[in-house]
Amino acid sequence: MAEPNPPASQPPLNVIDTPVRRELDRILSVRGRAREKLLLEAENPAAVVSLLPPEELYFTLKEIDPGAVPSVLAHARTEQVAFALDLDLWRRDRILGERTGPWLATLASCGPGPLARWLSELDIADLTLLLGKLVTVHLPRDGEDPMEMEFEGRAPITLDGFYHVRCAEKYETLVRTALTVLRDADADRYVLLMEALARDVDAELEEHCYEARQRRLAERGFPDWEEALEAYTPVEVTDPDALPARIATMTGPEEGPEVPPRYPVTAVDTDSRLLARALGRVASRASLDTLWTELAYLTNKILVADGLPPDRVDSFQRALRKVAGYASIGLESLVGPDEASAARVLERHYLQHVFGVGWARVRRAGARARRLYERGWPDGHKERLLFLDPPLPETVEGLLRPHPLRFVPDGVDGTYENFESLAQIREAEHRVAQAEFLGRHLLSVVELRLGDLKEALARIDTENLKGSTVFLTALVNASMGREFRFTPIERGRVGEGLARLWADDRPPRKVKPELVDAAVAWSRTVGTLKPNEEPLLREFVATAFGLLEEEFGHLTPGETPDPRFTRGLWIV
Repeated sequence: MAEPNPPASQPPLNVIDTPVRRELDRILSVRGRAREKLLLEAENPAAVVSLLPPEELYFTLKEIDPGAVPSVLAHARTEQVAFALDLDLWRRDRILGERTGPWLATLASCGPGPLARWLSELDIADLTLLLGKLVTVHLPRDGEDPMEMEFEGRAPITLDGFYHVRCAEKYETLVRTALTVLRDADADRYVLLMEALARDVDAELEEHCYEARQRRLAERGFPDWEEALEAYTPVEVTDPDALPARIATMTGPEEGPEVPPRYPVTAVDTDSRLLARALGRVASRASLDTLWTELAYLTNKILVADGLPPDRVDSFQRALRKVAGYASIGLESLVGPDEASAARVLERHYLQHVFGVGWARVRRAGARARRLYERGWPDGHKERLLFLDPPLPETVEGLLRPHPLRFVPDGVDGTYENFESLAQIREAEHRVAQAEFLGRHLLSVVELRLGDLKEALARIDTENLKGSTVFLTALVNASMGREFRFTPIERGRVGEGLARLWADDRPPRKVKPELVDAAVAWSRTVGTLKPNEEPLLREFVATAFGLLEEEFGHLTPGETPDPRFTRGLWIV
């Protein structure tokens, strides 16, 4: 395991406790409108905003009231603005031209002072590309009348009679304002920009700006895709001492507080993830700063590796949930649920390696499901999994994905989410064990004839043709003296068969408790039932009996069930 390479811009881990730092801590500890309120009420907003990590300012601008954006953004450093533009104006290697106008309007809304500062300090190539998506600049040839250069019936914009600018009517006032502010603040840069815009703003310039953007983002922990994939290097250890020890990088005091990105920490659910609870046990401010920075940069890596669009706050939230979940699984795999022990692991070892331990554990759960699917009774046929009752096929389906997901029964269809704890992994593995056992066991003990199966597939909705249906239908047939066979039950005889199973003939009826033991004992005689499989069978039988009670236990004496509206039995 190699030591993770921190981004070049990772701050030194000195901590200076100043009033500004304390105010920053308060601001970074809250989100949305609460943060907006603190920023607008700050005693020294210029100092506070300029010291926000670029990520934090970007998220803040996305979350606060649009009307408050100018009051906050006006104090931003050019590097912070450039970071926001790098995230929001690009989709892969192409700039989003439709966003350049709104962003220029946002910058201009902060007033001529901040706008002049940014236009004077942003990289000239980036500025050319940004404005080049809005305007074209023309230099009249000798003898050419500028008034004949109308654009859509409108005369071009010119501040000096030399450079003539054309743009969409809705941007005319904005473009004139921006160019005037730049000319008044830095005449030489104004000329340089006009000359650059007079040339074609082509794919070569866009490629140059994209490469420069990638370098800047790499310094903030956004590597290229291939490097980002290294975050998914599995770490197969069970002892924390087997992880590389953290190398101290403390430096001497510097001017001003060093503030790492805090967005990831404030977004982690402190109740459900061991990582967040362990962070609460880390007493050293320097160690916390290190961990906050590592958590932010690891989140950025996962965002890039998973191909999530960086211009959306919810992309960061999704990547963060994954990082926090896998790191929590890694901590629990190494030291169990004890928060103090988990905090010591974080202080002594790199977060990326802890994440790798969790990822390795998730991969093992996926590998178990794949073995069942490819080598077990499904034999690589995904449709065979539909024979199982929910949520078993959905669980296996989620685990078969390249990044295994857990299935969460929710509403009609349920959802797929990343694993966030060992308990969730163990639950999924238990379902895989159930799926492996039930498919094999039911196929071995229930007489399934090809003709019966073809008829069932023609008559029964596949949503209702489940293992429980096969088992219960065979059981009711057996209760009437037939074979333990999956064959249809005549509608008029359903009551006769069920009567032999009920403990009492009055609704709501319950299945005789002793039938669970009888089913287990009978399974031992007709199939191979290993001791560790008996709990799986009992769980299945109890669930199947619950379905039977739910669907048929309420019927009045003599009532004939309608097969169109019932589950659990094959009735004709």
